[in-house]
Amino acid sequence: LMDDDAGIQHAAFHYRFTHGASGTEALAEFLDQRAAPALRQAAAACVVRFGSEEQQHCLTQSAVDDLLDHDEHSLRAALAQVLAKSQHPDAHQALIQLAHDENERVRRVAAQSMGATQNPDFVPTLLRMLADDDVHVAVWDALAGFGPAILDALVEAFENEATDERVRRRIPRVVSSIPDQRAADVLMPRLQCADPVLRYNVSAALLRLRSQQSHITVDNDAVDDALGREVAVYYQLAQALHRFCASFNPSSQH
Repeated sequence: LMDDDAGIQHAAFHYRFTHGASGTEALAEFLDQRAAPALRQAAAACVVRFGSEEQQHCLTQSAVDDLLDHDEHSLRAALAQVLAKSQHPDAHQALIQLAHDENERVRRVAAQSMGATQNPDFVPTLLRMLADDDVHVAVWDALAGFGPAILDALVEAFENEATDERVRRRIPRVVSSIPDQRAADVLMPRLQCADPVLRYNVSAALLRLRSQQSHITVDNDAVDDALGREVAVYYQLAQALHRFCASFNPSSQH
């Protein structure tokens, strides 16, 4: 089980713990024991990598704790996948811990796993993860997977000025991924928000809903007017920037 070769680990695990019900019982007993922690950690790692769903249910909290700080980020990512299937409350805390892992792949898989559980207790953590530039796309999908039920939480975070700016600016993209009329109803009043980046993101989100969800009603004139204003502001800023740069280099005006 502790060999460096994954093939040998797999063979040893299969030989020791894959013999029907008795093998599963032996695995549960082995993982629950307190002796030889290094060997127990090796067995738990094999459960995550090679174990069946039934064997994965044998993972105790102590076995999970052994793996949370494992040196191999690929194993921590695999653990995050396994924890998505667990109903144990401690598994939820382990997923939240993995959501703050130093490795972006682990954080991404943790976000996907939290979304897969459809557990609303994970929503606050996922909302904070929208600020993570490395994994925010996976977080979009995880949050959108909750469907219309998550819209109230998204609106609350959007309206709260204490919410991280990156989170607020990415919420419209999440809303536009929810194919429901309420998504458009949530976005429309926010076409006039003060933040120009946020206004643009709201406009883009409504355009996405309009083009991809034909059953959703959107005020087309309001969206087109808002987008036109944003384009006009962009060109005004571009012209101002050009004049500012030209003032330092007169030759560029010719």
